[in-house]
Amino acid sequence: MKKIFASSAFRASLCGGSIQNTDGSFTWEHGPSDSAPGHANITGPIGMGLVSAYGDTGDSDHLTGATKAADYLVSKTSAWVGTYNPFFLLKTYDATGTTAYKDKATEFFTQLDASTYVGSSGTYNTAGYISAIESGRAGVWNNLRPWEFAPLAYAAQREGTAAQTTAFTTALTDGIEALNSSNPSSYYSDILGLSGGVFGLGITGTEFDPTAGSFASAGSTSDLADELASLQNANGSWYWHSNLTSPGTGDEDSQTTAYAMLALMSVNTSGQYDSEIVAGRNYLLGAQLGSGGFPSYPGGPENIEVEGEVVWALSASVPEPSLDLLIGISLVGLVGVGAARKIKRKTVANS
Repeated sequence: MKKIFASSAFRASLCGGSIQNTDGSFTWEHGPSDSAPGHANITGPIGMGLVSAYGDTGDSDHLTGATKAADYLVSKTSAWVGTYNPFFLLKTYDATGTTAYKDKATEFFTQLDASTYVGSSGTYNTAGYISAIESGRAGVWNNLRPWEFAPLAYAAQREGTAAQTTAFTTALTDGIEALNSSNPSSYYSDILGLSGGVFGLGITGTEFDPTAGSFASAGSTSDLADELASLQNANGSWYWHSNLTSPGTGDEDSQTTAYAMLALMSVNTSGQYDSEIVAGRNYLLGAQLGSGGFPSYPGGPENIEVEGEVVWALSASVPEPSLDLLIGISLVGLVGVGAARKIKRKTVANS
């Protein structure tokens, strides 16, 4: 398990060295610190990787990197909310007791309730913000809607109003019912969307029976998880799509594998998915590069956001996964993959 931090150079660069910018933010690409402006929408997710690593290793450097990322988000007054950032702030608050992190997450829901949250494309209330995410995830990105809403439903449970909790949970379940596995050229990343859906249902304790979409045959949250488990490859990986005509090694996807593991961990109440989680962990560990980082897919490039997600999944899967560990030490972000290995560059909900 500790192999994920075998490279001190990779660890140091994540913790404020050559990867994390001096202001606490991150970019997608490896390179000199501050070589490019950081992106608010991915800063939180990558920071959650460091919180996850801290929970696993106890290394204070990891927590320092996470708090720098959290401080960066706290300093922003508008357009700071990538969909996983409130989740990240709450979990960093849980790890540190720093009330500014919890207060910033609460501020988001308070401003939505008052119709005063200022994003990059306007000012939103709760319904408007949900609509913006859904509009941004139309067309080929339709399947990512459950992934986007999963952490917001959890954060709303903790810091939002009852109405907001209902609204974000409904958006999550609507996204599950919109999942489309029919054509990987028209609808990317259906397994990632299913993983996000199961993850969101698991961490919010929501029971759901979909009646539409490609997974409508499921009769419960457990059935959806079973469907996800059935899509795992023999080597422990998951492909980026379930309906590929001739899938090969290059279709094995690190991000999808990490989220599938996290999803199964969130509903692994009796150890029923232990074997799938261990197989996924072994696959990701086997993919680790000599630098300590991880490719987005075999032979593919490194992407800091994806690497953070992999570290989250690996850190959370020791050695008997539990929901407390999963939602207490987390990390998230997104690289979407299409028929031509399309890489997402900006979360739509950086609004």
